[in-house]
Amino acid sequence: MNKERFLRDLKFAGLSLAAVYGFNKATNYFSISKGYLKSTEEEYFNWRTLKIYYKKTGTGSPILLLHDLNPASSSYVWERIVPTLAKKHKVYVMDLPGCGLSDKPRMTYNSFYYVLLINDFINKVICEKTMVVASGLSATPALMACAYEPKCYSGLAFINPPSTVQMADLPDGSSEILKCILEAPLVGELLYNTIYSRFMLDNTLTERYFYNPFNIDGKLLDVFCEGAHLKNSNGRYLEASINGKYLNMDITHALRNLTTPSIVMAGGKKPHETAVAKTWIRENKRIRFRVISNARSYPQIENPRETCQELESFYNERVRRR
Repeated sequence: MNKERFLRDLKFAGLSLAAVYGFNKATNYFSISKGYLKSTEEEYFNWRTLKIYYKKTGTGSPILLLHDLNPASSSYVWERIVPTLAKKHKVYVMDLPGCGLSDKPRMTYNSFYYVLLINDFINKVICEKTMVVASGLSATPALMACAYEPKCYSGLAFINPPSTVQMADLPDGSSEILKCILEAPLVGELLYNTIYSRFMLDNTLTERYFYNPFNIDGKLLDVFCEGAHLKNSNGRYLEASINGKYLNMDITHALRNLTTPSIVMAGGKKPHETAVAKTWIRENKRIRFRVISNARSYPQIENPRETCQELESFYNERVRRR
């Protein structure tokens, strides 16, 4: 009897694992099937052992646009402002490791990893002082990269940066457990595929990231979903590191000593949403602060006209005159 029960349970476990494996494979396949994110071999920067996707548009003074550090995000989020900025600037967009078309190594990511990449990219690809525009969590490595090599930077613009209090929250036992779960075979991929399913992404973007949900068209949603699942959903290792708080670091000292011309731009429906970005201003009164109307986490998508105007105004008044 015990033997029969054991065989029955073993069969059930095998079928369950097969179902999870099949679900993961099907999710990956259908998520990238439309193929919106494409590149050519010439659009890669060989950095260490990785291939980093980037694209250059326009002529003039250089601007580097860094998307939010989120497995679903990519350089596509800048599509609505690149044509305008490219009229006066050389505009570089890059897919950060763990995102988009760039490599997604199975590793623990941290902010210093991105600091090295940003400085190497400016020194080896752009080769001149650059204004960097960083969105969301990528604001932290952009700030620290400037702190390490300020001579590389003509200006810094931060769009909805994370709270300085949040950044000071370092890994603990619970965050380590969550990181291990996301990195686990089958189960971790199942959890990741659930979080970054098209349905859940639509809900998350609508409830948390966009001021007006009608700004989320079908293609944009497909691109976010595709970005999250390219490279066999290995973006989950970045997601695990984010949830494990490995990208957090205390940035207050770097903020207080920042002398490079800087601006913080924030969107939000409610005062507490702009209050997060204002934690950067409290550490350094020299940083300009602007609110982008009718926008939330992605003003470059929801209000590209005003976003470009603020960036150009900041560049002309502070960066160019420096």
